[in-house]
Amino acid sequence: MELHEAVAIVTGGGRGFGRAFAEEILTNGGKAMITDVNVHELQATGKELQRKYGERNVCWDRQNVTEKDSFPRAFAYASKYFKQPVNLLVNNAGIAGDMTFYEPDSTNWEAVVDIDLVALIRGSKFAITEFKRTLNGKEGVIVNLGSMAGLTTTPFGPEYAAAKAGVVGFTRSLYQLKKSDNIRCFCMCPGFAETNMGRQADEEIPEYTNMMGGLLPVKTVVDAFAAGIREPDNAGRVQRIMKKNTTYYRFPGDKALFPNSKL
Repeated sequence: MELHEAVAIVTGGGRGFGRAFAEEILTNGGKAMITDVNVHELQATGKELQRKYGERNVCWDRQNVTEKDSFPRAFAYASKYFKQPVNLLVNNAGIAGDMTFYEPDSTNWEAVVDIDLVALIRGSKFAITEFKRTLNGKEGVIVNLGSMAGLTTTPFGPEYAAAKAGVVGFTRSLYQLKKSDNIRCFCMCPGFAETNMGRQADEEIPEYTNMMGGLLPVKTVVDAFAAGIREPDNAGRVQRIMKKNTTYYRFPGDKALFPNSKL
């Protein structure tokens, strides 16, 4: 898929990666609906993007991704607004947690799993159904935001690591949809980046951000996002996004499952 062909929904689009992904789509001539639970940030970003890229190319709506009817509502809203079916879902919404997992009465870990994994699976499942129903065999793409935390040990946030590892396993298991239904799903696993979440981590756990080589420029992650969408063979793959380069993470058995990649 080329970005000018995209009719996208970007969750968590009020700021950070979500906003940057939406702007990359819009810069290249696509259409983007951004959703977020933070209405103030969502409206401010939505209005700014409309001024820059035109009202017909940008819309927004509040979404709490943990609400079971939120994805059907988002798809219906975007399709009606753009007068085209959605063909790209970016599952970007997520939280890092409050690092209280080891405290006896902590419950925040449940929200981390609900938002970062369960809602992502729910959104992907609905997108697959909608793509099959509305795209008539044309390509649909799902981008799932993982993290390097899902590929390594993360003692300060084991629930976050578990959720992101779940995203990795879930995405890899959808590789066959490219062949059967022309639907590609891939996972992005960046290290700590220059976002609010990344800067907070750099203040609170600098030993881990330093271990990853410092904070990633957001542009590095956006470039990987655009490359992953454009690459036709990128189905079920996991991008490992670091400061020095972006590569596909190699799992046992990948050689048999996937063709050679450009990354």
